[in-house]
Amino acid sequence: MIKRKLSMQNIFKAGFAKADITPYSKSIPTFYDYDKKVKERRVIDPLEVRATILNDGGKKVVLITFDLIVIDNFLDKRIRKELTSIDLNPKNIIITATHAHTTPVGMDFIGFNPIPMSYKKLLIKKARQAVSEALKNQEPATVGFSNGNIYLGVNRREIGRVSDVNSLDIESGLVDPSLNIMQIDMAKSQRKIVLFNFTGHPITVTKQLPVVSADYPGYVCRMLDKKKGFGQFLQGPCGNVNIKIHGAKKVTEYVGRVMLKEIAKATRYIRGYKNPLLEIKAKWIKIPCIVPKLVDLKKEIEKLLEIHSLDRISSVTLAWDKKMYNLLKNTRPKNYIEVLIQVLRIGKGLFIFLPGEVFVEFGLAIKKELGIRHVFVVAYANNSEIGYVPTREAYFQGGSEVESEYKFYGTFQLAPHAGEILTKEAIKLAKRTNIFKE
Repeated sequence: MIKRKLSMQNIFKAGFAKADITPYSKSIPTFYDYDKKVKERRVIDPLEVRATILNDGGKKVVLITFDLIVIDNFLDKRIRKELTSIDLNPKNIIITATHAHTTPVGMDFIGFNPIPMSYKKLLIKKARQAVSEALKNQEPATVGFSNGNIYLGVNRREIGRVSDVNSLDIESGLVDPSLNIMQIDMAKSQRKIVLFNFTGHPITVTKQLPVVSADYPGYVCRMLDKKKGFGQFLQGPCGNVNIKIHGAKKVTEYVGRVMLKEIAKATRYIRGYKNPLLEIKAKWIKIPCIVPKLVDLKKEIEKLLEIHSLDRISSVTLAWDKKMYNLLKNTRPKNYIEVLIQVLRIGKGLFIFLPGEVFVEFGLAIKKELGIRHVFVVAYANNSEIGYVPTREAYFQGGSEVESEYKFYGTFQLAPHAGEILTKEAIKLAKRTNIFKE
């Protein structure tokens, strides 16, 4: 059993803050803008970057969540560098995205207008602002955990996609309904920080597009804020899981109210613990990918150039083919992508942070293997430029997640066993924490 002497010097503290990152300029692309010239785009609700500081007296860990589709390598590196200037260890920084589709894309996707550098700089500045404020707001706190279940997810590959599904009565298929909650009770201000983790694409806003909205994660966070608290969302591995219903703002609010009700129910009798043990582990791993052949790229380019009018997917494919052809012609790229996985242990809770659009099967496999109650599997963490991480079976079944989505990301297609490697390495890293020795 791991024991630790408690003293006033190592008392656990926490802090939180947020900053506005709403893109008021029409030149900043959201997921639904594609490469169109946007004439009008309404802002339904503000977008934010939220930060929570965890401090056990020996180390400080910061959790950052952006209302963005993904975080690219440029933003990830620049934010870490920026935060080192305010006395934070870059290894103890965790950056995630909510993946709401009515938010800026967070990287230069093929087929979209590029993100202005001015907005990238704003994101970095606002991240520092939120973290700096969270550091100033630290106070003694206790930490507790709880779980609930929400049956709003639908496996879009098994049951149907957005165009086919818009009903609560439809089957779910394979999903993860768990709502995982960490509540931090602040001793002085009496405020409550609620970090909640759920698995489901935030695509409930589908009417009168294009619009700007933080979707259901933003609604829940704002409502928690109003209750003298603070909310922060951690998206699960929802690569193949959508929310069953979508439409106007009222649909988003309905989904949010369901989640808030479950949070209230789950935290009613939550027990907070003083001085929780805090550990963070990190590892860079190699994810195998498939490098195309020059001859195949050349043939496809010639074929697509003969088509008079290309649809969206074909246009992106042509742009991707040209990019990869020039890359292969001038360099010898590696047949793997290096990605960062992180594990955070705080008290009785274990957080697994994975890059990319991970399929739900991998999240469920991690929870089953670790076998403890409070496991938060978080996707879209840190550099998520690898795109979708499908199962081996999905490669035989086909579909956009396997066949074309990686081209929007401008990367190579991952190998069929890539997700299995990611899962295995995440489990191994998690088992290095002392939670399994107590």
